[in-house]
Amino acid sequence: MNITAGALILIVEDSVDLNGALCDILNSYGYRVQSALNGYEALGRLHESKPDVILCDIMMPGMDGYTLLQHTRSDVNLRTLPFIFLTALSSTTDQRRAKEIGIDDYLTKPIESGDLVIAIENALNRHRIMVED
Repeated sequence: MNITAGALILIVEDSVDLNGALCDILNSYGYRVQSALNGYEALGRLHESKPDVILCDIMMPGMDGYTLLQHTRSDVNLRTLPFIFLTALSSTTDQRRAKEIGIDDYLTKPIESGDLVIAIENALNRHRIMVED
């Protein structure tokens, strides 16, 4: 697999332990990571620097993942940013809702690190192709 060296991934996950574990995993694959514990914190990070991919939980206090996705899709500077949900929600209703808003990928917890990296690489490659056209 061709790892996109140094890509910046914004992890939005309210579980401190899982957030830290995801940061460690993605760092070990050569990604740079930023983390946020909720949607509001993520919006602040998005105004500071633009990541290459957002990896986001859905169920979070304050602003959930759906709302954060809607914010990014409505912002002209962020609307094409690859956005991946990593969530415990596995129903087709939840997946359909995410697809209607424009999610790039929908992953369910727990996930193997290799599968997570494949999803990120696919999102990065699709985005690169879209930008080049």
